[in-house]
Amino acid sequence: INQTYHSSFSGKARGVAILLHKTVPFVHTSVVSDPNGRFVIVTGQIHNISVALINIYAPNYDDEGFFKRLFSLIPDLSTHYLILGGDFNCWLNPHLDRSSSAVCAPSRSAKVILSFMKNMLFLMPGASFFSQLTIMDMERRPASYWHTRYVEQQHPVKY
Repeated sequence: INQTYHSSFSGKARGVAILLHKTVPFVHTSVVSDPNGRFVIVTGQIHNISVALINIYAPNYDDEGFFKRLFSLIPDLSTHYLILGGDFNCWLNPHLDRSSSAVCAPSRSAKVILSFMKNMLFLMPGASFFSQLTIMDMERRPASYWHTRYVEQQHPVKY
């Protein structure tokens, strides 16, 4: 690891970080670190390409104001590539993101996130919804995908 950027809160609550490998030629231009440990936004360049790196840990309740504030701090996406990750603590697609088959309306947070994603398309000529956005949800993985998690005994479990 060559570069680290973080936002932390008191004790063990909250906190996010962005870690960059030493071989990534990243030159940062600005850092916005949330005092509540909810997000860190790092802008800079990789091989003269402007990027915005963002890691979030959203509140575990429906807080549309959090996402509105966060999205207002993101740099101009017509000049920056966006790499956004973290825990959004909400579902965007009830069929894929919920185990319950009960019908329910999207949260206010989800509506703000989906609106932001749709507005990003205006910056990409000829794009249809999600067609030019590279979106990967690590919780939506094929059944053949293996990953490791640790259980209480701290032994890796493959599933």
